Amino acid sequence: MVGFALTGERHTHDLASDLPGLLTSLHTSGWSPERIRAHAHQRWSHDLPWPYPVDPHDLKDVGPAQWYATLGAVRISLGLDGERQHPSRRTSLTPEEQRLTDDVPPHHGPTG
Repeated sequence: MVGFALTGERHTHDLASDLPGLLTSLHTSGWSPERIRAHAHQRWSHDLPWPYPVDPHDLKDVGPAQWYATLGAVRISLGLDGERQHPSRRTSLTPEEQRLTDDVPPHHGPTG
């Protein structure tokens, strides 16, 4: 799932336990470190998440600490460890976010 987190694509060799092998496999399939870095910057510039979120069901054999440590090691190896996504420039809630904000339990009383 590390390959998916980096590229948004499923990869056959995607074992977190074999980071050098994974990066070599990604490079062979067209995802060089330079391309992955450019892809991360492109996603960040459009207020999109990178690394891609991975479905927790796909991580059932990996604990959260191991997962984040692996992603951290990959970011270091790609030279992306000091960079992070900038906060969204969005200033208003989406309709779904507004619906969730307006949805309060009955015991909270009327809002507005």
